[in-house]
Amino acid sequence: MALLSLLIFLQPFGEYAAVWEQARLWPVMLAYGLTVPMVLLRAWQAACLARLQRISVGFGSLVGLQLATTFYGLFAPGIVAAGMLRWYRLARLSGETGATLALVVFSRMLEIEIALLLGLCFWLADSAAPGAPALPMAFAGLFLVLFMARYAAFHPQVAAVISGLVSRWWPVGRLARLRAHLLDLLAVTGRYGTLTAPAWATLLLNILAGHMLGLLSVGLIALAVGMDVGWATLGWARAVLALALLLPITWAGIGLREATLAVALVAAGQPAAAAVTMGLLLSLRVLIEACAGGLGELHAWLANALQEKRLSS
Repeated sequence: MALLSLLIFLQPFGEYAAVWEQARLWPVMLAYGLTVPMVLLRAWQAACLARLQRISVGFGSLVGLQLATTFYGLFAPGIVAAGMLRWYRLARLSGETGATLALVVFSRMLEIEIALLLGLCFWLADSAAPGAPALPMAFAGLFLVLFMARYAAFHPQVAAVISGLVSRWWPVGRLARLRAHLLDLLAVTGRYGTLTAPAWATLLLNILAGHMLGLLSVGLIALAVGMDVGWATLGWARAVLALALLLPITWAGIGLREATLAVALVAAGQPAAAAVTMGLLLSLRVLIEACAGGLGELHAWLANALQEKRLSS
């Protein structure tokens, strides 16, 4: 909140007033409505990966998991902490600790890879894009690093080699529980190396559709605040935002989201007040999704409490 307050006070309030006076409501409402298919796509993606790991979780539970993760993400700084929360909740639902950890890490790495690749493509498509050559090199370099890390971490042969080394050189009686957990994790990570071409196509189309819906949502909010900005600019700015949100310095990305968009879009020639307002509206969308997750958690808690009361009476 301190970062957000500082960012707001850096601009004259008259500029914010001018943005809000000419802002349109219908694009914001339509952008917020896109949250529903975005949540459903994330749940479908988790369902596809869960089937590969032989995890049995209903689709409705996975939808609730997506909303609950957003809710608890309000109290955890950074996307890594949110990923850990997602893993914890999914492990509770399925009872599979190692398989769910592999699922969460694999999906998170793949999502970031695609965000980086799209950011590079959009930057190349934007003839007036700033940041050359550092920004496109950062997109390409980070993509290659993540791609190689994911390939090594989830390749069956790599998992088999590491498992053999652990079994051979790690004594059974030394930190036995940690050794067992590591071997269990290695037993499931290699399953993603066996993804067939149709499975890859389904997964990648799912992630791309989610990114396109996210881009459309951002474009609608840009339209609402009166920004004259192209899709290519918004595309690489979203990629920069995705990288910034990895930093564990703000809760739910509030403040960091506004600051990142302001820096990226001002560098592209957009007014700072409109960029900050755009970030505020995006943060509000996250808060609305989190409220839906909080209501779901409250309903589940009340249902469990009522069931326990009935059983005890």
